[in-house]
Amino acid sequence: MIALPLLASCAQEDAGVRVRMRPAEEAALARLADSLAALDPATELRHALAGGDRRFVAVCYAACEPIGVADSVQARLREGDTRVVSGTSDNVVSKGQRRVNAAADTFALRYNRLLLRELRQQSPD
Repeated sequence: MIALPLLASCAQEDAGVRVRMRPAEEAALARLADSLAALDPATELRHALAGGDRRFVAVCYAACEPIGVADSVQARLREGDTRVVSGTSDNVVSKGQRRVNAAADTFALRYNRLLLRELRQQSPD
């Protein structure tokens, strides 16, 4: 499912000091990115809707936001109206983190567009 656990610790980069990730951390990020990339948004949405889950998928950088959802729709969302893809970060210090962010963005965008279409068909006002 979507709520994947964070598999790698966060690395920090302070005042020009480059922090290198350990190979195990980079490998964990690669596995997470691969897992996200393998998810089919349409299938995940069907499972979610069958279970009564109509929440959008959000990714977290400086803030957690459902990608591809208009500001006017986001303004009506309440706490709990989104599910967060774990493992995204605005502190990108490795290729692995870049891959996780890209896979999460791609998945969330496709999922949210499909959910918006479904919600509009159910309530076309």
